[in-house]
Amino acid sequence: MPIEIRESFQVRAPIDRVWRFVMDPDQVAACMPGASLDKVLDERHFEGSIAVKLGAITTRYKGRIELTEVDEPGYSVKMVAEGRETGGGVVRATFSSRLEALDDGTTQLVAEASIDVTGRIR
Repeated sequence: MPIEIRESFQVRAPIDRVWRFVMDPDQVAACMPGASLDKVLDERHFEGSIAVKLGAITTRYKGRIELTEVDEPGYSVKMVAEGRETGGGVVRATFSSRLEALDDGTTQLVAEASIDVTGRIR
């Protein structure tokens, strides 16, 4: 059963600046604890890894991320990720985020994720 995550928060910056940040894979990876961007294949395909702590176990997944939909005028992006762990575990995830300009010059960011982990974890 996938884990569903939905988060919403405001950023004290104009929407165009937040959009540039969201579309910069180096910036996004730096915001995710345990994540690293290993290789930019092209503007929509990336390789990376993430360390995940599950109770007393810490495991590392290596894989690829693809930006499947980029709607620049609508300030939304969707991506699909797939990774493997050395013990044979597999993670598949879909992520989406959209931005909305607020009247006070700040930006609302809504992010959603569906994460499915299967197999053995070492």
